[in-house]
Amino acid sequence: RFGTPLYRQLRKEYAPACNGKLRVWQTTHFGGHQFAPTLIDLPQGCLWGHLEPDVLDLLVYRNGSVSGLSQYYRGWTGLSEFEQIVDREIWMQFGWSWLDYLKAGKVLVMEEVVEEKEPDWAEVRIDYAAIDGSTTGAYEANIEVCGEVMSAFNSAREMELEAVKQYRVSHLVKVE
Repeated sequence: RFGTPLYRQLRKEYAPACNGKLRVWQTTHFGGHQFAPTLIDLPQGCLWGHLEPDVLDLLVYRNGSVSGLSQYYRGWTGLSEFEQIVDREIWMQFGWSWLDYLKAGKVLVMEEVVEEKEPDWAEVRIDYAAIDGSTTGAYEANIEVCGEVMSAFNSAREMELEAVKQYRVSHLVKVE
C-alpha cells in the first residue's frame, strides 16, 4: 500500500532519467518492516526502509549529505542486525563512499537473553577495505537500547501491538 506509489515514481520518473543505469522491480515483502515502504539497492545490497517520496532524489542521485537519509538506511544485507546498526553510524560519518567498501562484521559480545527476548546491548566490530585494497581498517562499537516502539508483527492476525526495542550506537571508535 505505501510502497507502490514509490515504486511507480521510481519506475516512471527516475529510471528513464538514469539512461538504463537504474532498473526498478516491485516485489512482495522481503523482510524488515512489514507495513512500510522498503527497498533493496542491488547489486550493493543496501537496505532502506520507511521511505518517503521527498528522499528519492538524494537516494537515487547520491549528490547530497547522507544525514538526510539516516532514518531510512537499514544497513548492508551482508551484516547481522546489530552490525547493520553500526554500519549506518559509520556511514553517517564516512559519507556515500562507505557504501562502496567491502565489509565484514562480527558481534564480539552480547547480553545473554532468556525467553527469546532481544538483548539490551552488544559490542560489534566492522572490518572494511576499499575495493582496490588501498584503504583498510576497522571500527568497534557499543550498541544499547534507547527506547521501544509498539509495532504489529502479523497483518494476518488481529493487529496486536508488541513492544520492539530500539537501539543506538553509544560508542564508536576506529581501531585500525
